[in-house]
Amino acid sequence: MKKLKIVLADDLSRDSSIALQRSESLKKWGIFLSNRLKSSLELVHADAHLGTAHLATKEYQKLAKALHFKEKKGIDKDGLLKGKKVQYHYLSGHPVDALVAFFKKKPQASLVLFGTHGYTGAKKLILGSVSEELARYIQLPLFILGPHAISTKIPKDSSSLVVYIGIDVESEVKDQILKSIQLAKKLKPSKVVLVYNLFENLHPVIQSVLGTKKGQEKLKELVESLKEKAHLKLSKIQSQFNKNSLKTEILIDVRLISAADAILDAISSNEGSIVFLKKSTKGMFKKTFLGSTTRTVILESKTPVMIF
Repeated sequence: MKKLKIVLADDLSRDSSIALQRSESLKKWGIFLSNRLKSSLELVHADAHLGTAHLATKEYQKLAKALHFKEKKGIDKDGLLKGKKVQYHYLSGHPVDALVAFFKKKPQASLVLFGTHGYTGAKKLILGSVSEELARYIQLPLFILGPHAISTKIPKDSSSLVVYIGIDVESEVKDQILKSIQLAKKLKPSKVVLVYNLFENLHPVIQSVLGTKKGQEKLKELVESLKEKAHLKLSKIQSQFNKNSLKTEILIDVRLISAADAILDAISSNEGSIVFLKKSTKGMFKKTFLGSTTRTVILESKTPVMIF
């Protein structure tokens, strides 16, 4: 990877302690990843308050200059950059418009980082509007820090890093596997865990029958047969990772839970981890929409999520 860019979609005023914590956490992850991937690092700020009429007013330039000075002094408090230079970009206008335009002009970026606050209550499965739009329009691998992941521990080195890959062997995963291997080879985690949920791919009628104790007994042989078939497919994927010197384990969850819950359970005991997931499919206007599993994991996970 030649470039690594951190995208901070929160406003420049930083009037929220949570927004500030998210920004600080993103910077630390950005430094960690840029060191592991041996890539350059750029910070991109988009300001939501100045409108889209002008690229840079005098007031905006003054604010950006002050923030630039503050950033340079505070980004590497722990000395992790090891002398690496960081480029800064300050964009005025609506965050989505400004950031999408920025990445169209600079398509050489290979990885984008940003955070999302999500929503609470009835809207708890909805990402923040900026994050949702960025995920749709930016056709690059995205590293997303969800609302529960801002305080997660960052691995000191690869020996404490575990990569969990939520995978659906019943769908097309070739591109996901290829990109996962490419990134994992550079991250050099202690291990990779392939997580598959058997229940979510079953026919609704079979799901309903398995919801009862009697049904579980009747369909026990069927479940075992499906588990064996899934394991065979996952073993082939596992061998691809092993060939690239990546220690890989298989985890097939046969409980009556969703794929998202299976992934969240798998990572619950390991904070020093990253989850790799697939974005999902294209919509009517060729926008990429996040699938329900990906969305739920981003919003509920205590670890960052990488989507391809």
